[in-house]
Amino acid sequence: MRMILIYMMFCTIACLSGCQPGEKDNNRRSSYQTYDEAFLSGMANKKADKYSEAISDFQAAITITRQSYNISKCLWEISECYWSQGKRLEAALFCRKTYETPQGWEHLAWRARVREAYCYYLLKDYQKALPLLIYVADEENYAEGGGYYQLVDANVTVCNYYWQIKDYEKAQRFLDFLITDKSVPEKTCSRAIRRKGEYLYFKGDYMLALKYFRKYADSKTGKSDKTIIDQIKKCENTLKENKNKGELHE
Repeated sequence: MRMILIYMMFCTIACLSGCQPGEKDNNRRSSYQTYDEAFLSGMANKKADKYSEAISDFQAAITITRQSYNISKCLWEISECYWSQGKRLEAALFCRKTYETPQGWEHLAWRARVREAYCYYLLKDYQKALPLLIYVADEENYAEGGGYYQLVDANVTVCNYYWQIKDYEKAQRFLDFLITDKSVPEKTCSRAIRRKGEYLYFKGDYMLALKYFRKYADSKTGKSDKTIIDQIKKCENTLKENKNKGELHE
């Protein structure tokens, strides 16, 4: 049953690459005796920017091995080749195959989800990209060894997307992660703090907004940003005006 599954996977790969099983890639496969031989040849061709040859080598390696983690590794490398060629859709398809491989490498599966998300995001297919980005932005789904910075980047990307379409409420979860997680770079964290202040000002919570603006102003990034001074003054003036209005109504 596993061999049938592998053969079906190879047929799909061959069709996507523009050749039929038994043609060019079958000839290439016959020249390799072991999985390691085919895989190492693929890595060498990939390093030399010979992506078509590398893809054929990884396809050959898939048909030789019976190990799921080896298959997932080859599928990931094929996606990398397509990514390097700027073929985002093909890269996305092989990313999905990577993490859908049973008993594959967990950290590769997570990285493949990240790459798939960015493929669709760059293709401006936000309907597909956003659910994937939200998944990888959730710390609970992070796979050890997958690259924590990618989790941070996913939070930044989703936050920016919601901010651009003015869906500020949905952006808050991702802003809060960027503010509270200790692994987030200082500049990214500081910008999230300012954005949080802007959201609170927009909501009319001027006191809390002022707190975030001052926190940003005290940060390394904020100290070199002169525009925050005007924002703090604006917030302070709004608070004074509201206080005066309240005293007039008493």
